[in-house]
Amino acid sequence: MAGEIAQATVVAEVAEVSTSISAGGGVWLRIGKQLVLTPTGVLELQDVFGLNDYANSPECVACMTEPKDTILLPCRHLCVCRTCFNHLTLDKCPVCRAPFTSYLRFDAAATGADEGASVDEEPVCRSNGISLHMDTV
Repeated sequence: MAGEIAQATVVAEVAEVSTSISAGGGVWLRIGKQLVLTPTGVLELQDVFGLNDYANSPECVACMTEPKDTILLPCRHLCVCRTCFNHLTLDKCPVCRAPFTSYLRFDAAATGADEGASVDEEPVCRSNGISLHMDTV
């Protein structure tokens, strides 16, 4: 339902990890599937597209001025700011054009990227200095 914030209390985290040794003697770790156990079920963690290059390219893909702070779901693109998200009229991701049904709000203030930003809702998840807020369209 629109306007409701989903909360998840983490009970345990499980990661599938494989290791390999390179020709030079270095050890490589590959993280496969990551699962989070909550009181209501098991959630699979997935990557967010655009989060790895956030430090180098934090601008919204629509206005190119404000920091992007909204992750569109199910495509998982971190690509627009709050203002531009509110002006998306077709409910399609501006990166891949896939329809989105919900979104996560990325708290740029928690990362130090935007010191003036504030978030009114309690975060769904807070990990490694990143806060996420979820809502449906």
